[in-house]
Parts: sequence; structure tokens; C-alpha cells
Amino acid sequence: ILSDTQRTHLSCPLWRDSCSPYADLLLSRTGSHYFPATRLCVLVGPYPVRSLHVGGDTTEPNLYRGERADRSCRIIKPISIIFDTTVNVLVLSMRGPTDEDRRGGAQEYIRHIFAQWVKRGDRVRVICIQEKTRGGILPRNECVDGIEVIRVGGRHDVERLLGVVQRARASQTWADLMVENIMAVPLLTPLWKESGLPFLAIKHHLQGHTFFEGEDWIKAFIGLFMERFSFPVVYRNVPLVVNSERTKQDLRDLWLGRWEELQVVPPGVERISTAAEKFERPTILYLGSLHLARKRIDDLLEAFRETHQACPEAQLIVAGDGPDREYLQDQASDLPVMFTGFVSEKRKHRLLEKAWVFASPSTKAGFGITWIEANAYGVPVVGYDLGLDTVTPSCTIMVPPRDKKALSRGLTKLLQNPEEREEMADAARENAERFNWERSSERFRQFAEQVLEIDEAAA
Repeated sequence: ILSDTQRTHLSCPLWRDSCSPYADLLLSRTGSHYFPATRLCVLVGPYPVRSLHVGGDTTEPNLYRGERADRSCRIIKPISIIFDTTVNVLVLSMRGPTDEDRRGGAQEYIRHIFAQWVKRGDRVRVICIQEKTRGGILPRNECVDGIEVIRVGGRHDVERLLGVVQRARASQTWADLMVENIMAVPLLTPLWKESGLPFLAIKHHLQGHTFFEGEDWIKAFIGLFMERFSFPVVYRNVPLVVNSERTKQDLRDLWLGRWEELQVVPPGVERISTAAEKFERPTILYLGSLHLARKRIDDLLEAFRETHQACPEAQLIVAGDGPDREYLQDQASDLPVMFTGFVSEKRKHRLLEKAWVFASPSTKAGFGITWIEANAYGVPVVGYDLGLDTVTPSCTIMVPPRDKKALSRGLTKLLQNPEEREEMADAARENAERFNWERSSERFRQFAEQVLEIDEAAA
């Protein structure tokens, strides 16, 4: 709402006071100049909508053919938006970021991308499902790096996902931009969102055959059907952000994949030095979820069994938690393997700094964020070759997926050859410097601006 001073600078026959059928206009202003092409949000009652476009020192009236409000008051979408003003971003995600003992690549992605937006004064709200932890459940409402996180509960996942949709629909009038962070199951947002609300989606990777690993067949078929048919059809005209060139190509290779707007915005990486020395014992580190449907830690344990025979002093640290932890602990009961459970950010960085080699037995990934985190500390990676361009042969040893003997040979080679390990450490640090959260957030923002401009032109 304009102050008295700002009202004197606005001379336009369309201006009315707040008691008029035409509502006040929200304008941003610095000194004696309005921002060029400033965002205008019009708050209206059940009346025809009129708006303005403000540029430089001139104010030109603009008629907008708006729909009549179905409530006593509602927000009509902006006529013109630039990011010099505060933007309300509504993010939908199956799982959301948290400061509790739960991490995930897709959740951390939206956390770091939008934390930068919050620093610039934007408001970001994430709506996601409630999750269980070993200690109970995650908070229903949480503030994570300035991001408002709202979790919706229910008796089962379907009820919780429907709750997310219901809560998101009620929040649309608050939002200037809606973003869906697509995980295993898309929310089919284009089918139910308001037509005037700018929208884009994030897709991290395709699940493919991994739906059938650890899931019952009915859920697996539903997941695969939605990924291969429902997703490309429903989201065909939606601008998509992907985290790697590999994911971009995978989407283009889908039978029904016909996206014109696919923007690659890779994750960034943080390096927090803890001044820790390397472990005295040759140490392999695994960091991630203990979920065999996505991470074949059982393969790593079998590979380590052979590596331990060749290098008896070696130890393996498994950092993370998940539904298969007890099974894996039983499998490794006769090996020098330490299961740490969930680790804090500080401890994670300390382990990365102290490790000799990082092991990655993942069979599916869109980017490989833990590879880059290890690289940032000069730790070379041995893992399954997933065809990603985020690492190079100079800082990794990649072997065919599920080849446990080759995985073991790679681990043994680096533990027993300090010179090669040091050469790869230098290349690893250089590789990690390519990825930065601030640059990625800005790149995402620029793509969002394009989406808003297209949406404005369509309106």
C-alpha cells in the first residue's frame, strides 16, 4: 500500500483510494525514481481489474482483462515482474529440507537454491509431506535458512500427497511463482493449478528400473507408468530445470518427451574446513542413504571384503541412515566397518576431510552431489559409472554398475598407491571448483525470470 509521499508521485486517472472499487497498487520505489518495469500486484474485490505499468519517471495506464473475483478479495497475478521486488515463491515437494536428522539430494537442492533468494528479500514457502525419523516425526512447521517449511500429515502417503495438493491450492493466491520439486511421484500440478500462476518444475533424474528394487510390483508399475507416460504428457509444456546434461538427455530420450525449455542448473558444493588430519588407517567413506533400492551399499560391503584382504589395515565408514541399516550391519558384522548413523553437517565435512577414498555404489543418480562434496576436500571417488559429466577420469575411478570385483580393485588401487591418490586429489579439488551454490541460484533465478516474462506475454 502506498504511503502518502508515494501517492503524491502517482498521477494517473485510474488511481482511486482504498475505498474505491479499484484497489491500491503495490509499487516499489527508491529515492525519486520507480524501478523500471516494477512488479504490480493488484488486490481487488469482485470488480473488473485494472493495473498499471510503471517505467522510469512516467506512469502509463494499462488495462488488463482480468476475471471477476469469486471471493470478496483475491490477488490477481502480476502484469509485470522483475526481481528487484520481493517475490513469493511456493515450492511443492514430496519431501522438504530440514535441520533435523534427515537429508536428501533433492531436498538440499531446493534448500540451497532458494536460501539465496531469501537473502535477497524474497519469501519462500515449501509444502511437503510429513516424515518419520528414528526419534519421531519432523516438525510440522519449520524455518530452514529462512525458508518456511510446512509439512502435511496423514495416515498414508496418498493421503499426505493429497493434503499437499490441497494446501498448495489454498496458497496460490499468495504466490507469484510456483515450483514443483519432482521426486519419485509427480503431483500433476499443471492439471489443477490456477492458469494465471507462473509455474516451472525441477526434475533430478529418472528412476527407471529402480522402481522395482525395494518396492512391491503394484507400486513399481504405478511409479514407472507415471514417469514414462503421465509425467511427459502432463508436463509437456512446463519449463523444466534439470541438474545435469545426463538428466536433460534422459528426458529428451523419453518416448513422449518433447520439452522445448530444459535448463541445466547443477547443484553447488560447500567446503567447510575443519583443520582435520587424514585418518591414520586407510579409510574408505560412504556418505548417503542406507536404502538398497537406490544405493547398493551391500555391493560396497562385498567389495570391501576383498579390499580388506588385500589391505588388512583398511576400514570403511558408512555415514547415514535408512530403512536397511540393520540388514547391512548384519552383513558387515565380521568386517572393520563403522556405521555412524545420521551425521550433522559439521561432522560430515570433518569425515570428508579425513577420508582417503570416497566410495559410491549408487546405481542411479542425476548428478552425484556426494562425489563433488568429496572432490572439494581432495578425496578421489570410486564408484559405478552412471554416465554423468560431473566428474572426470582424472579424479575418479568409475567401473560398470554392479561389478563388485571391479569396485574392489579400484578401492584397493587407491589405498595402496599414495602418489596416484595425491595426483587425483589435486584434480578433484579443481573439478569441485566448477560448482557453486550462488552461481547456480542465480542461474535458476534468470530462468525463472524468463518463465515469468513468457507467462506475462501470454496473459
